[in-house]
Amino acid sequence: MENYAEEVLPVTAALPEMKRGMSERKVRNLTHKFTLEESKQSITSIKFDPGNKYMAAGLCDGSIEIYNLFTGELSYELNKPDEQDMFSTFLEIRYPITSMRWRPQRGLSKTQNMLVTGGADGYVKYWHTTSGKLIHSFKEEGNGIYCIDYNYDGTRLVTGGVDKKIRLYDDAAKDIIHTFQDNSEDYLAHYNRIFCVKFDPIDDRLIYSGGWDNMINVNDTREKGPVSQIIGPYLSGDTLDVYKTQLLVGNYNTENPLEVYDLRKLERLKSIEWKTEEGKEGGKVLGAMFSKSDADAIIACGSVGNEFKIFDSSTENVIASVTGGKKPIYSIDVSESNSLIAFGTSDCLINVLEYNN
Repeated sequence: MENYAEEVLPVTAALPEMKRGMSERKVRNLTHKFTLEESKQSITSIKFDPGNKYMAAGLCDGSIEIYNLFTGELSYELNKPDEQDMFSTFLEIRYPITSMRWRPQRGLSKTQNMLVTGGADGYVKYWHTTSGKLIHSFKEEGNGIYCIDYNYDGTRLVTGGVDKKIRLYDDAAKDIIHTFQDNSEDYLAHYNRIFCVKFDPIDDRLIYSGGWDNMINVNDTREKGPVSQIIGPYLSGDTLDVYKTQLLVGNYNTENPLEVYDLRKLERLKSIEWKTEEGKEGGKVLGAMFSKSDADAIIACGSVGNEFKIFDSSTENVIASVTGGKKPIYSIDVSESNSLIAFGTSDCLINVLEYNN
């Protein structure tokens, strides 16, 4: 692990193993905290914990690494392959962690440090991270899970994936409340893979979902189906986020890579241009989210040029960019304190940045 806490990043910045960019302008209040290089597998998902103490990294072999944000050290490893029995490990089929959420501390459960993962093998697993114990798991038969999300108080969990169904669970009982799979009177249900599900942070009766069928559904738990729809967006990652009445959409294309919609009218407010270091059309977004608290910034990663960018939400200008990565950036996250931003790459690196807006 290398520490660069005092180095101020230029707008297009060099991190370890990345090519230096072209601009010498300075980023507003953004510094490189550290790069985590312990992983031996591609980073498929990263999430800061609600207490701003740990960061979880899900890997493509199904293992999970928990890092201490104060020291940058690897604190816990979960579901790690047995290095003492390499023959069995070689024969074992291990599936990627595709999505993770820390269980919110607002719920009825008093157990802290609970991490829930979704896997390409269809399993949802509940991990007590500090003890390393797998507390509970269940499998969605015939499905590969690509996305999960919690409502604001951790009483409901939602999943989506390969089989085009959205399953809503009672998190305490681990029972399915409803499966969204049927068309409503006016709107189609998903007919292709679902890559993102997102609870409305204020009204958790609403669940937003999107994937490869070029539409975002607004699903209502009262109506047990889609009640409205946005046609066009093509999602291929964790690329939906909500702030008040605004919906951020990250598209896996270069035409409209980042869009913001008004949820009251389901009308597009803006489409944010993405240019690569060479001035070409960029994007093909794999991760997108608002900054926390006041959503003054949009953080995103794209597979064109393997870039990570931070946009000013108001002006749409790029205020930070990391380019020249060897391989795609699959996942990004912002800490609950809004002071840290991280992104994980498919060449096994996690970069953590300090952000002060």
